[in-house]
Amino acid sequence: MENRDVLARLTAVEADNQRLRTALAEAEARAASSGHALLLRDAAGLSEESLRYRHAAVPGRCTVIIPAHNASLFLERAVRSVWSQTIHADRIEIIVADDGSTDDTHALALRLAKESPVRMQVLQHEGGINRDVAPTPQLAARAATGEFIALLDADDAFLPERLASSIAVLQKDLNCAAVCSLGRNVDNSGRSVTGHNGTTTAGEWRTLGEGLQPPFAFEQLWRVDPIANSSLTIRRHSLERVGGFPTLMAHQAEDWLLVLKLSLLAPIPCIDEELMLYTHHAGAYTQTYHSQGWREGARLEAFYHVAWWMLRTPAHAEAGAKFFRREYPRQVAEHQRFLPLLREYYQAGGRPAAGTEALGDHLQRLTGELETMRRVVRTTLGENKQLRRLVAGPRRPAVAQERPVLERAE
Repeated sequence: MENRDVLARLTAVEADNQRLRTALAEAEARAASSGHALLLRDAAGLSEESLRYRHAAVPGRCTVIIPAHNASLFLERAVRSVWSQTIHADRIEIIVADDGSTDDTHALALRLAKESPVRMQVLQHEGGINRDVAPTPQLAARAATGEFIALLDADDAFLPERLASSIAVLQKDLNCAAVCSLGRNVDNSGRSVTGHNGTTTAGEWRTLGEGLQPPFAFEQLWRVDPIANSSLTIRRHSLERVGGFPTLMAHQAEDWLLVLKLSLLAPIPCIDEELMLYTHHAGAYTQTYHSQGWREGARLEAFYHVAWWMLRTPAHAEAGAKFFRREYPRQVAEHQRFLPLLREYYQAGGRPAAGTEALGDHLQRLTGELETMRRVVRTTLGENKQLRRLVAGPRRPAVAQERPVLERAE
């Protein structure tokens, strides 16, 4: 009898312990500002910096945000491309946010501000520190006075109609939260090059498959993000509704997370024109992102961030729960595929002592081979379509067209 009592009490304690642990986990989930805070212990003391504008909006004005870190080689081209826009200078504001540059980026930005024919200011983080890719545009956004906010990476440039075309779309459709466009992939000297999407057109969604078709809805953008950052123009109120720029993101995917959130407000249209120059160079963050194979890591982080944001936003909570239940097993499965690759690396002669760099090189080679195979498959499919058309030959004339000839023969 005593043993039964002890077992019953032990069972009750274990159940109570499980209940308390569950309650604690739920409390932590509710208190966390993002999935990032749940995943990383050292993020527990961090908080997402929600966007609060310091100034009222000026109707019709567009604020161009240019985050800059050691961008002295490109910054002047970017700024002058904004000066060359076709809309009136009174409708343009430039904010350069210097992210702790150690070259002469800050001095150059100050000189350009003095020369600027449009309203322009230069900001820094407190103490001139480097805070990375997301907190920097957030710093600029707080100081914005525009009704619209256009993004421009310091190594990119606008073509003359970039702002006029984007603003026209937002003014025509008041339900539209943001708009993007195509661009042109170029090198340092401005010559056209083939970009990461396999074409000379930045943001060319037609080559990406996945059932992609603008306006881009959330489900489309979750599969693949074709939007070039410097092509994006956002309605001020919409940017505030999604909290501005996601300041806790560790990877480059902060721009992807931003458009995912915006697409939940309204699908994002894409202007079918090249309105900006997207520059490819060795020092570009995107170049590093692709060469280091950060895509899957960024995808997992974006998943947690967007799921937690949806769950904590009443308008999107139900959709967020469905999204989380559907995608979580897939994300785990994607990363479990790494284990067979690791085994294959050792079986191919890889040594643990070689470290992560050798493993990264091995995975990069496999990724390259996979991309080559995908290109071959796309080319083969195209050739097969042409061959099928040739084999089928010309279509036979319709019977209705043959009948008069037969009548004359009789």
